[in-house]
Amino acid sequence: MDTVVPFAKQKISQIREAGKKQLSPEEYEELERLLRAFQIHGITPYINVELGKIMAKFQWGLEISESPEWAEALIKCDETFLGYELREMFEELGMDPPRRHKKELCRELYLMGCPKVVEVMEPYLTPKEEEG
Repeated sequence: MDTVVPFAKQKISQIREAGKKQLSPEEYEELERLLRAFQIHGITPYINVELGKIMAKFQWGLEISESPEWAEALIKCDETFLGYELREMFEELGMDPPRRHKKELCRELYLMGCPKVVEVMEPYLTPKEEEG
């Protein structure tokens, strides 16, 4: 998955801030290590699973407005999948599914590179070539 969500840097900063406040020093150090690895290597299966495990230990919320394309992509994902299907996708990735709204599950699965979710959302997030 090559698509970089426009607010990724802000989101990572918010994750770091929430982790620093809510995790033990050892857990926060691990979070930092995983985020650096993510920025260097992208989402690998190892980083995906380990980052998911540590992020499940704290709460954070997205504090920036999203683009209209992002909102459309989340709506389409919400319409496409049932809640239990999204939870099963987390389990397939080796993670316990969080108890959140379907759109939040879609967002997390997309950012983790879950193929089924990326397939549904990507057309809304990829710039369309002009016809002519």
